[in-house]
Amino acid sequence: METLVNIKRLISTLAARFGARTEAPTPPATESWPDPDDEREVDAATMARWVALIGAGDQEVAEAATEALRSGDEYLLWEVLGDADVAVCADWKDDDSVAAGIDGVNRTLGLGLFEAPTEPPAGFNRCRELFRAWEIWLVARGYRLVAIDTGGDDFAAIAVRTTDFDELRRLAEALSIPLAEPARVYGF
Repeated sequence: METLVNIKRLISTLAARFGARTEAPTPPATESWPDPDDEREVDAATMARWVALIGAGDQEVAEAATEALRSGDEYLLWEVLGDADVAVCADWKDDDSVAAGIDGVNRTLGLGLFEAPTEPPAGFNRCRELFRAWEIWLVARGYRLVAIDTGGDDFAAIAVRTTDFDELRRLAEALSIPLAEPARVYGF
């Protein structure tokens, strides 16, 4: 299975570089998210700290994120964080939402204007290129792109100071939020 995913990513990369249109590779299966029917105990202080590390020190955002995570509905969590401009949440082919999410996160973190690449012009390949370029841009400013493995056909990503990544990862593990390497999720 992993070999097939790698082959699809290679074909997508080559096709993108040589101008062919490609479909998004099938995302890897994940069982990281708990069953939504299970009652979840989510420590509010742990969630508040996790949310603070990604730029939202607002108590209201932390409370809404805690309730979303307790519900077991990860999409509600990303909606809350996306609306607070501390996460990028979009369908795999919705490059406009990815670009708007990146701008919102940068504005929230006070990082300035990100000059988005102009190619590819639209769709899944543009989303990948936006994330690839944003990851490089963040590193130059002392931040790290952190992908969230939703297991679906969407993107969820946050940015965190490089110095805070280990703490964020420990908190994410305690909260059962599945982090992933950006290259694995976004295929670059």
